[in-house]
Amino acid sequence: PRAPYAWRGWFASTDRLDLAVTGVSYSEPERGEAYWGVTLGMVGDIPAPVDVRIEFDTGEQIVRRVPVEAWYGGREFTLRLIGETRTPYSVLLDPERVLPDADRDNNRWQGR
Repeated sequence: PRAPYAWRGWFASTDRLDLAVTGVSYSEPERGEAYWGVTLGMVGDIPAPVDVRIEFDTGEQIVRRVPVEAWYGGREFTLRLIGETRTPYSVLLDPERVLPDADRDNNRWQGR
């Protein structure tokens, strides 16, 4: 979706909002710092900003905001946690449940 039309689906269609956590992986690029990547998918047709709560194996948590502009590049977005040394244990989209997400079952990733 392009910027001027980002909110059209909220009011002028029957499209669904459905965001999902599709994966979590560690990457060590040849250039730049290593990072944990949290990959999100836009399963439905409506883009939206979303908070992502990441819990680490240490028990600590952080929340990162993914802006609606992240979806302008396509239906998938990877949130990069550059330089993060803690291992993600779980990831939850929209932890405060403010979005009308059509399928909350795909909003959580749980590590081993």
